[in-house]
Amino acid sequence: MTLEFGDVVFVKGLVTGWREWRKWMVSWCIRFMSRSKGEAPTFANHVAMVIGRQGDDYQLAEALGKRGFVYTHLRERYSDTRRFEVCIARHRRLSADHRARMWKRCEHLRGKKYGQAKIVAHAVDFALTALWNASGGSGDVYAFRWLCRMENYPICSWAVADIYWHAGLPFKKAVAVAQPDDIYDECKASQLWVWVVDAMEDVT
Repeated sequence: MTLEFGDVVFVKGLVTGWREWRKWMVSWCIRFMSRSKGEAPTFANHVAMVIGRQGDDYQLAEALGKRGFVYTHLRERYSDTRRFEVCIARHRRLSADHRARMWKRCEHLRGKKYGQAKIVAHAVDFALTALWNASGGSGDVYAFRWLCRMENYPICSWAVADIYWHAGLPFKKAVAVAQPDDIYDECKASQLWVWVVDAMEDVT
């Protein structure tokens, strides 16, 4: 399958040995904290977006912990199937105007530092949600994520949701509180999205 600008890439980190254990634990914690009460196991702990093709590889826009919001390459980063599982979804109604606005937003975010505080906010809200539900409440708590909604420090799910929001194609979850699993679930459920890749071997 040939990829297109705007395709959303979902990544699940796997453990391959002791050296990868720390990275896998981070991936597992993100997936665990992304689950709502009673929800099926989460697939994605990371999300990125295709922005073009360079030679035999596709260029991605993504927010990474040590590098911030950068442009990377799909096969270069995620072709090792021992370390990653990948699937990719496509919005059915992306126009040239949508893509132009998305590209403008990518250029605006490029080089911004990673939002470590946003990750902490997700973790605190997850803990508060557990306490709220244990006390008889229902639903998810979004208190600290709303406080950390500044755009200068993106994380992966915030960046993808923000780019689509600026294109006039917002996800159901607000940008400030979107998690990889939220975007994944919407792409699975909505008729506006189609799954184009179920594994890296399908990318041409």
